[in-house]
Amino acid sequence: MTYSNSYHGIEKIHTAEILLIIATLIEGFSIGFYEAIIDKTDSTPIWIILSIFIIASVVLTVVSKILNLRGLKIASADSKLFMPAFYLSFGIIAIEVFLLIVYIVEPNIEANKTINSVFVEVEEIEEIVEFIQMIIVMVVVKKLAQKLNGTTLIKFINIIKTLIIIIIAISLLAGVFSMINEDLSAIMKTIAIVLELASFVLYLIFVDKTVKFLKDN
Repeated sequence: MTYSNSYHGIEKIHTAEILLIIATLIEGFSIGFYEAIIDKTDSTPIWIILSIFIIASVVLTVVSKILNLRGLKIASADSKLFMPAFYLSFGIIAIEVFLLIVYIVEPNIEANKTINSVFVEVEEIEEIVEFIQMIIVMVVVKKLAQKLNGTTLIKFINIIKTLIIIIIAISLLAGVFSMINEDLSAIMKTIAIVLELASFVLYLIFVDKTVKFLKDN
């Protein structure tokens, strides 16, 4: 038995994860760059460069999310168990798009401040949703691997899943500490971004192994 839809779908998720890692690196650089220059310069060219980096990060993130959704949808043709991850991701994107539209069309400044704060909260929830999606995909792939006698991949998935759970737990704690202690906010946010990036890299390695496994089978 072959799982061609899972192969093509996870291949798209693979591409999406690469773009997301690049976007996260650019975002991290942009935040560090912003913190370094905010009180030191008003040079227009520097702010233009920073804006370009931010736009690039946003564009890559959007493309990544679209590819990820497409990949999950294609893979679901082989296993409907991929659909919860699809619905979770789609739901968060729909909420973000709605908030963005309201923010653009709403002329009231105070209302925009409220929307902005809600958007920040949604981004926090999105990190948890991304984590849940990772786990769902790994669980479903593990089931497919069991049907194809992929013992090596199954063991690998167990290791990666454990590492990602530990990393995400520490990342969430760092995020909480950044909100509690303002003095440590910048450091904790940096730690959270680094850990989030580490989880993306581990997930990318898992996806890469999965693509190769499904291709061979």
